[in-house]
Amino acid sequence: MLLLWFDHDLLVLVDIDALAEGCHARTVEVVIHGGAIDRCHAYLQEKGLDLKIEIEVRNFDELQQVLDHGGVNRIMLDNFSVADTKKAVELIGGKYETESSGGITIDTLRDYAEAGVDFISVGALTHSVKGLDMSFKAC
Repeated sequence: MLLLWFDHDLLVLVDIDALAEGCHARTVEVVIHGGAIDRCHAYLQEKGLDLKIEIEVRNFDELQQVLDHGGVNRIMLDNFSVADTKKAVELIGGKYETESSGGITIDTLRDYAEAGVDFISVGALTHSVKGLDMSFKAC
């Protein structure tokens, strides 16, 4: 079963079976399993939509599946080390937009940028936010 939703001009597709196996899905992630990319294209064609497809990979095996199959616009490298990110960017070779996500902090941001990705998601910006109770009522 696939869950599809939209974030701006990006189609987001998550394989529910992957979620049951413990994959954490956030707003702009796509997990590849089976024919997810093909089903995504079929959905876009059926609905007459022209949207980008981003796919999340968690290791080099999944990255190779995406590179062999094609049909996406952006590859998100989830929880890759800086060294593995650099290697993955070299394998992708500019064929697709790249994004790093997972475990990235303000302290490691520059290292990931220097690894050559096009985009970086830093969850630490939202995970570490402290709430502030404010009222706009006039006294």
